[in-house]
Amino acid sequence: MDKDLFVIGVTIWPCEGRRKRPYEVEVSNSRDVVTKLFVELLKALGLAEDVKLRLHVPLDGYEKFEKYWRRTLELDNFVKPIVTKGHKREVGNGIVHIKIYSAIARELFKYWAESLPKLLQTPKGREFKSLPAHFSIFPVH
Repeated sequence: MDKDLFVIGVTIWPCEGRRKRPYEVEVSNSRDVVTKLFVELLKALGLAEDVKLRLHVPLDGYEKFEKYWRRTLELDNFVKPIVTKGHKREVGNGIVHIKIYSAIARELFKYWAESLPKLLQTPKGREFKSLPAHFSIFPVH
């Protein structure tokens, strides 16, 4: 797995994700760069089939928003949207909630997020381009 994708994708979860429910991994964002990176990590982990997408958009033009996110994320796993009658500010392309209902995935993301500081430590003057051999993406107890 690409180190940069892993580090950025795992970092997105504590920064943009919801961590209250122990049985799900959720990231909500309106920026296509952030959401695409997170989805790319999920695809690399083999979790793309488990992803559920929920849009938070105005009622008017819902189809346009769904089409945009389907094309952007290259996924078609949409569930019932959160629709609003109107916004006082520009909504852009709306907000997409990326969810996986899995306690195991949730625990792995928690472990990875807590392990990031250790992962990012490298011997002085050395740089690595992939995950170090001593770092396992699965917790060892």
